[in-house]
This record gives sequence, C-alpha cells and structure tokens, in this order.
Amino acid sequence: MINAELKSYDWNQMLMEAAWKKFKDILHKTKEKHVPVITIKKSKAASRQWMTKATRRSISKRNMAWKKYRELKTEANYVTYKRLRNETNRKVKADQLAYKKKILKSFKGNPKKFYGYMRKVKTVKEKVHQVTNENGQLTNTEEETAQALGNFISSVFVKECVGNSDTGTDEEPGIPRNSVGLVIDEDVVMNKLLKLKVDKAQGPDDIHPSILRNCAQAVVLPLTIIYRKSLEEGILPKDWRMAVVVPIFEKGNKHEASDYRLVS
Repeated sequence: MINAELKSYDWNQMLMEAAWKKFKDILHKTKEKHVPVITIKKSKAASRQWMTKATRRSISKRNMAWKKYRELKTEANYVTYKRLRNETNRKVKADQLAYKKKILKSFKGNPKKFYGYMRKVKTVKEKVHQVTNENGQLTNTEEETAQALGNFISSVFVKECVGNSDTGTDEEPGIPRNSVGLVIDEDVVMNKLLKLKVDKAQGPDDIHPSILRNCAQAVVLPLTIIYRKSLEEGILPKDWRMAVVVPIFEKGNKHEASDYRLVS
C-alpha cells in the first residue's frame, strides 16, 4: 500500500519542502489506516512477573492460614500462620533479589534500559521549577517556563558565520551549495534506515523509526531524492530543525535558567 502510494508521485519534479510535506503526509495517513493501536493494560499479575509459582502458592497458603486464624483464634492457628508468613517473606525477598540480579545483567550494553529503570524506581520525580524570566519575575505556567529557558539559550547561542561575510550568505560566489562533494545514493540511505533503533521515540515529525525501518524498501527512493534536494537548495525542512528538548538541572539555583542544561 505505502509502496504504491509513494510511487504515484514524481519526487524529482517537486521542490524539497513540498516533497518532504507530501512524504510525511503519506506516511501519517498510511499509519493511521493500517497500523493498529494497542492499549496495554497492566494487571496485578503482570506487575509480579518476577515472583515464582512456589512463592505465589506460599502466599495463598499464608492468606488461608490468616483467614482461618481470624475465624478461630487459637494458639495453634496463630503458630501455623506465623510459620507460613515467615516462609513467604523469605521467598518473596529471594525472588526480588534474583529479579534484580537479572535486571542488572540485562543493563550490560544497554544504557537506555538502565536509565529508564532508574527513572521508574525513583520515588521523588524531578521537575522543572519556576524560573526567573527577563523581567526578574518567576514564571507561573509551564509555557512561561519553557519560553524563559528558550530565551536564555537563544541569548547565549553563538551563530558562526561561514563563507562570504560581506554578502551575508553562507556561500561563496561560483561555488555550489554541495561544495563538500557529499554523495547521497540509495545504498547509503538504505544502510542508515536498516540501522535505525526501533526502541527510540519519534521526533517532532511524528514518524516512528520502526515505520521507516520496516518500510525501508518503499521509502528509500523518495528519501534519497529529498536529501539530495536539501543539499542542492540549501534548505532544511522545519521538522529537521526542531527537537524535543528536556531541561536537566545541574547545580545552583533551581530558579535560574542558566543552571539548567537542555538535552534533545
């Protein structure tokens, strides 16, 4: 479906911006039509996958012993419940320890999984506090905080001038935009598509890496043409110049924008 849709357009006849917009619209429409949406429901049993069957049986016996003691409060029933309770606690702790060791081994060579797990187990979730804006006042909303952080980064950002500074352009007379001799062909683009990590989140263009990787044969031609046109025209699509930025507090005053590091 997506292959036929992409082949129905002559990508060479489009300008880069129009080609990218059409390519993105086709992927979005195809995704909405053919990619199913799965809702994951977390059950109580799923949250205890680390627990062995023997431990679950022990918990069931403990609960039954407690119920029996509540109905008939004798010394013998309490002793039985206490013994089963202590056995269950030991089994639960042993299962938790074994699960944590298994998790630690899985972190080897996978830093993303490690940091994701650490964020999950944190009891205190960090968030961006109110920051001081240009007027010296604290922001009141998340939008104002984001704007204040953006204004600070813009104020310290240094734009380096490349090329002919007299004309105010990045090009020198008589030299094409792709002066570095960069070659972009279908083999290069295909190689990059097949190396995309499908566990990464999608960016501002709302195109998930798994779609590009699984549909690499279909998208490689239009993407190659779009990349070439971008070099020839010296233009980047708006989506390519955007990023999802997360502010990370380093040290100092949490109300100062200069004490945050932005990571995309």
